[in-house]
Amino acid sequence: MNKMFTILSVFIFSFCSSLSQTISPGYLLNESLGGLRLQSFNNDYNFPELVLGITDLNIPGNAESLQFYTNWSDLELNVLTLEYDSGNDILHVFINSPSGSNFVPDKPLEEYHLYYLNFSESLPGKGKHFSAEDMDFLHIIINNNDINCLVLLSNIVLTDSQGNLIALNLDFSESNEWSVSDIDLSGDFKLVANLKLNGEFETSNLSNVTIDFGHRIVNQPPDCSQAYPSSMMLWPPNHQLVNIKILGITDPDSDPVNITIDGIYQDEPVNEKGDGNTEPDGFGLGTSIAMVRSERSGKENGRVYHIYFTATDLIGNNCSSEVKVGVPKSMGLNGYPKDDGPLYNSTIAFLNEGNLLLDNDDFNKITISNGELLSEVFPNPVTSDASIVLKGNYNQFVNVDVLDLMGNRLFNIFNGIVNAEEQLNLKIKFSDIKEGIYFIRAAGEGTTSIKKITIIK
Repeated sequence: MNKMFTILSVFIFSFCSSLSQTISPGYLLNESLGGLRLQSFNNDYNFPELVLGITDLNIPGNAESLQFYTNWSDLELNVLTLEYDSGNDILHVFINSPSGSNFVPDKPLEEYHLYYLNFSESLPGKGKHFSAEDMDFLHIIINNNDINCLVLLSNIVLTDSQGNLIALNLDFSESNEWSVSDIDLSGDFKLVANLKLNGEFETSNLSNVTIDFGHRIVNQPPDCSQAYPSSMMLWPPNHQLVNIKILGITDPDSDPVNITIDGIYQDEPVNEKGDGNTEPDGFGLGTSIAMVRSERSGKENGRVYHIYFTATDLIGNNCSSEVKVGVPKSMGLNGYPKDDGPLYNSTIAFLNEGNLLLDNDDFNKITISNGELLSEVFPNPVTSDASIVLKGNYNQFVNVDVLDLMGNRLFNIFNGIVNAEEQLNLKIKFSDIKEGIYFIRAAGEGTTSIKKITIIK
């Protein structure tokens, strides 16, 4: 069992009234908790009514509460004992009355076993993570609201399973509240306290004892193990983009889950012979839905897309995995796509000129420059600052980015209108960029110009 930070405090709600409700032994309390059970023993005796109840407070932030009511009769002293068995996740609750009483025999009045949540069930908002190891603190609350039914608590003793003292004895407090803080429990523990009723009361007097269990609720990440795509096979190979949603994600805490597409790869080149000369083949990075192209090379064994994603809950816990989408070579018996692995990035395109990499974005139409957009970069190589000259032969929106050697966009230099025959001069500051080979990409409306630039220090 993990070490637990424990706070013990006590209140008693004492009412000079009676309660006529009875709950049978073994009653399953609040079935929505899926296994929180109080079980009664010593049922051979005709004891006073003992009513069990459970308060299911909001978690996280609050605690579970075990409540029980006792008709104290005219006894002047009772002993409340809490004994925690960490090996079996059971809390024993004893109420002992003094020896010689004509009302209650000299033995535990009732023994209750508190079983923690059933680990075999997945529970809304809690999941399978609730156990004794999650317990942070224990509140025993005993409060007195009626001066005619005064409840006294004294001699609080908290020991470990070997009887070693953990907390010092505490005497009655005028505030009727006791606290012991900063207690580390690494295993079984036992708490014993004296409860005493003084004052004018009837045998039907009712005292409410509340035991609160505070928990360190450990939120669990989503489960990606059963993820699957909304479409596993694409047909016909008509080069159209198809939306692919990630399905099958679950969360043990029933938290809402957000999906983010991290990457899309495929086992064929993005512009292979016989695939229609369309690229790139994947879109949707950073969104919740991937888009892949329904196409494959007619000369290969079909295409398989690998779509990588991350599922994140509201707490920020996440899991990552992949789903696969295939495009068969044919619909015949031997046309099922064979997966050769995630070899090519579906979201970038290989240009025919210079075989340079381009990542796709809204401004990059992935077409080859036809002289409609001219860009020049100088000096080249560059040590700190460089200039770029843009000139187009018609009015167009132009987006200028700096790319690394793999075609990833590092930052934007300019986006705006370049008028026909206008020459636009831009300054680029490279002093904060490490040396290496980079590309300046100017993407216009249907045209793209790329220049390689070398940075030296």
